[in-house]
Order: sequence, then structure tokens, then C-alpha cells
Amino acid sequence: MRVGIKTIFHALLLAALSLGVTGISSCDGPGKFVELTILHTNDIHSHLKAEPAGTEKNPYGLGGLARLKTLVSQIRATKTDSLLLDAGDWSEGTSYFNIDAGSNMLRLLGMIGYDAAVVGNHDFLNGPVELANTIERSAQAFPALGANKNLSAAALDRERARIERLVPEYTILTTPSGVRVAVIGILCTAFAYYEYFKPAVITDPVAKASAISRKIHDENLADVIVLLSHNSFDENVGYAKRVPWINAVISGHSHVKTPKAIEVTNAGQAVYVAETGQWGQFLGEMTLQVNREKRMVKLKGYALRPVSADLPEDPEIAAAIDEQDRALSARYGHDVTRDHVADCVDEMPHSNIRETVVGNLAADAYRLAAKADFGLETNSLISVALAPGPLSTSDLISVMPHIYAPAPDLGAFPEKGRTWMLRKLTLTGAQFKLLLNTVLKINGITPATWISVSGMKVAYSVNGSKVARRAGRISEKTPGLLPIREIQTTDPATGADLPLSDSASYTFAVHDGILGALRIVRDHTGLPIDLEHTLETGIEAWQAIFKLATELRTLSAADFEPSTRYRTLEADLMSQEHLINLFESSTGKSRAVEVTVRNQGLTRSLGTEKLRVFMGAVDDAVNDGALSDKPLDLWREAGIPALGAGEQTTLRFAVKKGDFSEPGMYSLKIEVVADDGNAANDVTRRHLKF
Repeated sequence: MRVGIKTIFHALLLAALSLGVTGISSCDGPGKFVELTILHTNDIHSHLKAEPAGTEKNPYGLGGLARLKTLVSQIRATKTDSLLLDAGDWSEGTSYFNIDAGSNMLRLLGMIGYDAAVVGNHDFLNGPVELANTIERSAQAFPALGANKNLSAAALDRERARIERLVPEYTILTTPSGVRVAVIGILCTAFAYYEYFKPAVITDPVAKASAISRKIHDENLADVIVLLSHNSFDENVGYAKRVPWINAVISGHSHVKTPKAIEVTNAGQAVYVAETGQWGQFLGEMTLQVNREKRMVKLKGYALRPVSADLPEDPEIAAAIDEQDRALSARYGHDVTRDHVADCVDEMPHSNIRETVVGNLAADAYRLAAKADFGLETNSLISVALAPGPLSTSDLISVMPHIYAPAPDLGAFPEKGRTWMLRKLTLTGAQFKLLLNTVLKINGITPATWISVSGMKVAYSVNGSKVARRAGRISEKTPGLLPIREIQTTDPATGADLPLSDSASYTFAVHDGILGALRIVRDHTGLPIDLEHTLETGIEAWQAIFKLATELRTLSAADFEPSTRYRTLEADLMSQEHLINLFESSTGKSRAVEVTVRNQGLTRSLGTEKLRVFMGAVDDAVNDGALSDKPLDLWREAGIPALGAGEQTTLRFAVKKGDFSEPGMYSLKIEVVADDGNAANDVTRRHLKF
């Protein structure tokens, strides 16, 4: 068959382009590609140091900014065309935040070599003015971005220009080889945080980002457009599909890990989305191939790199962290990072969407310190969990490290030396039920945040499951049924359980942050509840937690058991981290994984439910709990016997020859398979070393 000259020319041209796309050519020019590496983190939350290794907070011993700097330097030594970005929540989260509201974190990020960051919701919890103050105090050259904001409120007239300058919408960065990268910052759009950003307003992220990306594309201002977004991962994937001309979305807020970049299509072009977990434990490395002439961008590779303990600490960053330790000691009058004030004997992990030990501890602490009838805590505002071992003052501050107090006109003013204060809020029983019903209903639709309670027992039903219907507790014909069926309180004189009276008034111990959250719920639902008149106690929230912990001296999960405060009308089988342990015989010849399952519902379970234990690979920090297509192996499965209300059983899974054959840390996912009252507590992760 005769082949024409044009056909041969086209074939050669396609082959040349193919070689360029696959990275064989790294020279910039017509038809050629240059490599761009985007290094990224998210949700560091002032974790200057690694959390205790081998605990549920840090099973693999990862993290620490001094190690992160070393890893960044190692990669940049071989990849000169690189950028380092952070996807938000760089500040609030530990006691180090209390030194200067996060300016120290921006200075450290500058020392590490960051090129841009986006403002996360925890970075703006004190309002736009204090956010600008924090950025200004840091005196850093790299920008803290935030595009989707409206600063038109009259209360911001004197501050508007300064905030716009300090929180720009986007930046254009140029690499040594001349690749221009536009980075657009997207603020968190979750309505639960709107109150904290007042009087500024969070606006539509897609409309704003689209307007900016079109301008950048149409005016040829950049070769690559990156969306740096502090929103849920699912939302960020949605933005990748809807915002035109973008090439990548660097995600934050959900604290998820992506061992592989997620690829979606937008107008026929690929867009890549990635996130790195939390606390500086991982560094994302996205390598793109960029053809500037043809304005083409393609993913060459992605890696999620652990910030592991074998990385040497960068001496400059280590010295800067030591300086922050000294500043923290000066702030509180002694070395709060190394003192020993209490001990924790159980794992007390944190979760936004279910009842937890640490949430109950905080609610108890507030109630007792404020001498209120009840205590409340919003789990999404708790910063860290507690791990087994000695506790320092800093550990307890870090549970609730939020500084300053919300003010209605400018979001927040600095109140030196203060964190969120405890207040006594007075509500009738009917008002509180209405409020809690609203929160539980929201959780029944989409898991949002859990309200931890102290001093009461709540009987409720969110999903109206078949189990409850069979038990005759819920009728399918009952329209608009509210979740709460009954709230009981304990008579201090007799110890008897009494129903909460709709007409009686009660005092609730809350802190400034909870009040802000409750106002948001009220304003979005129209609840007729007065949240403005409270009595200030003069006690900071962390001080209440510290007082209870040091009085008890030893903190045990049994003292704050999740199964004693919320009870579903239907059966509700659950296990939590402190109920999952490794059993060893006295001779050391036999071992087993023990899982205690409790029924925290008010109905007897059917006895047909199952418990499944899945096992991850040894020391697989990257894939453990990640958004990944790598399935976990089903290690064991067992039936759960019928359990009455409040009853529990312990299932023991023997470790046999060949199980956990390699020594190291293993991730276990424990799943209750049941049609029960609360799906949010059906899955638990536990790490055990074999």
C-alpha cells in the first residue's frame, strides 16, 4: 500500500508529540514539555511537633515541621521547578496557636519555603480583622489567599483595603524556568463557620473562581491554574469539574489522604485533585508536564510522602520551634510542654460526627466548673484527642486552644491572655429540645457535628429503622417525627432520673465558640431562642478541662463512657477505640484481638448482626484510611449475640500462625454490620503493633 508524504509527516509529528507528553523531553519550547512539581500540605493546625508515636493520634510516628523542611529540601534539590502550597487551617489547633493567633505558623511556613497558602476556617475563626492582624504580624512575603469573600459591610470601611491587600484573591508565581502558575484561594463555604467571619460574608466559590480563571486564561496570564481550596474533598472534586481552565485542585479541610491524585474531566480536559491528611504528617508531590506554547498540562505522577521519623530535623526549624516553646512557657509562667499534670490510660480519639470520650470529658468539665445544670460541647470545635500516657498542661490546652472571644460587630477583638470563656446560658427545657432536635435532624440527613452533653440522658431516633418499627417504638405512619423522645436529668438529692420539664428553666455551661455555632443554627432555622443573654463565669474553657483532669489525676474512658448519655430507641451496636485491644496470655503463647461490642440503644438487638475485622498491610501509612481503590482484607467475621439495652459482649479473635507475620504496625477496621440506630458509630479504626 502506498503511503503519502503527508501521512508520514503526520505520523512523525504525532510521535514527537507523544514523546514530549511522556516526559522524554524536558526542554521548554514549541511542542516540548517542562516538568512542574507542586508540593503541598493541608490542615497542619499548629502541629509544630509530631504527636506521640504509636497512638491513635499518630500510629506511624509521622510529622514535625523540622522533618517536613528536610523532606521539602530533599525534593527541591532535584526539582528546581517546584512550588510549595498549603490548603488551609495552618494555624489554630494546639497550644502554640495561643502565643500570637497563628503568626508564628506563617513565619515557620515562610522559613520552610512555602509559596502560597489559602485561609482555612480555623484561620479566620476570629474574624477578618484579626485574620489581617495575624498575617500582618507574621511579616511574610508569601500570600495567604481568599477569593470568595464580600467585605462590603459598613463596619469594615476602615479595614477593607488592608484586608484585601493582606488576603488577595489569587497570586501568579513564576518558576526558575519561566512557568507561570496562577493560584486561586477558595475560602471554606460550610455554613457552620459563617458566624465567625462576620461582618464579612463568604460568597459563591464557583462563580468567583470561574471569573478569575477566565480572566487568567483569556489574558494569557499563566500557563497553569491551580485552585487552592479549603473545602470538603467532595466539594473540591465538584469545583474541579465546574471551574473552567483549571488544571489542579489542592484540597484541604476534610483531613483525607489521596495516595493517587483523583482525575476528573472538565470540558474535555483533565483536572487533578489531591489532599494530604493532616498535621504535616504527609507531603503531597504532584508532578505536571507543561507545554507553555500549546497551553497543555498533563499529570506525570503523584506521590504521598510520609514525613517519617528517619528524616533528620532541619536545625533552623528545630531552633525556631524551641523558641516557640520558650514563648509558650513565658505565656503561661512555666514549661507547659514538659510538665506532668495527669495521666491518660485509654485511647480517647476525636470525631466530629459521633459521641466521643473526649467530647464527654469536656462537657463534664464545663458543667462542673460553671456549676451549671448541664454542659455542652460541639465536637467539631475540639482540636485534638488525648492519647495514653502522661499529660502535660499543653496537651490539655490543645483540646480547646481557641483564643479571643466573638464580638457582634467586627467578628472578634483580641483579648490578651484569654481563650474562649465559659458562660452560663439559660434555656427552658422546650427551647433546648428544639435546639437539639434540629442538630440531630441535620446529623440524620448528613453527618455534621455532634453535641456532647453532660448531666442528662437523651433518648432519640434519627433514622426510624426497621428494627425500631418491629419493636413498636416508631410508627411508619407518624409524619414529621422529631428525633428526641425523652431527655432525663438526675435529681441531685435522690439520684433518681427525672424527665426534663418543658416549662422549667435550666442553665447550660457553654463557651464562646458553642454560642457562635448555636447562633448559626438558630439563624439558619429561625428557632425562637435567645442566645445573647449569658452569664460569664470568668473561667476559660481549657482551664475547666485542666481542673477536672488534675483533680481526677488519672483519666479513664470509663469515666466518660459514650454509651451512657445518648441512647437510640432502636438497638444501636457500637464499639470504640478504647474497647478494642490486643490480648496476650500470661504465658505469652497465645494472642487475640479483643473487641467489646455494646448495645447503647433501648431495644434488644436481633442477634443477626455481624462484626467484621478488616486488616491493612503492615506499616502502610500511605494507604491506611486513605481515599484509595486499594481494598482492605477481611481478616475475621463473627456473629454478635442478641444484646439487651446497655448490655455488651467481648468477641475474641485468635491470632493464628501466618496472621500479622511481619512485625510492625497494622491498621484494623472494625465494622458492625447492622440495621441499627446510629450508623455514625458502626465503623472504628484501631492500630495495633504486632
